[in-house]
Amino acid sequence: ARMQRETLNIAQLIHFFQTGGLEQLALRLAQSYQEQGHQAHVIAYEDGPFRSKFEELGIQTHIVPRPPRLSLKFVGTLARFFLRNDFDVIHTHHVGPMLYGVPAARLCGLPVIHTTHSNEHLLSPQEIVKEAAATNYRRVFSYLAKSCQQIITVNQRLKQYLQENVKVKAPVTAIANGVDAKQFHGRHPVEPLAQELGWTDDRPRI
Repeated sequence: ARMQRETLNIAQLIHFFQTGGLEQLALRLAQSYQEQGHQAHVIAYEDGPFRSKFEELGIQTHIVPRPPRLSLKFVGTLARFFLRNDFDVIHTHHVGPMLYGVPAARLCGLPVIHTTHSNEHLLSPQEIVKEAAATNYRRVFSYLAKSCQQIITVNQRLKQYLQENVKVKAPVTAIANGVDAKQFHGRHPVEPLAQELGWTDDRPRI
């Protein structure tokens, strides 16, 4: 019944509201959800300066503090938060939000999408000497991925790594990070530069 609603209540779960590529992507996705008529929420474990960017656009933000150590109790905390806010879809980003967000969504019977932004936490000890827990991370990732409706990677190589090295069986789709061209278009005078560089009208300009 939830997924039959015309307007969905979509929550993204991220680690913190710092200024970074992951957070920029979460912001663009939340904007896109709003433009399509859905409700957009972003939940983080920790606050940060980038939170104001979401709130300026009317995107609802939440802080749910995560315990410093591994905590099964926190899965229940997140699940109760999801239910209280009547979310329809949970979208987790990166390893920390996946670790708690996927089982919490499963407890609530909610569909979950996960985006993997990099794979340094999944590499072997030989590739990163200090990452002795990499094998366990791969096992946990593979297990949690079974509860995801979709795994998204930010490039084709990462998709291949998850399928071949982590043995992920869930559907994996590579979607390259995009840039909203509207934030640049028309903001800079083109003609003086075109004359200086000798551009002609029949050539594409980027």
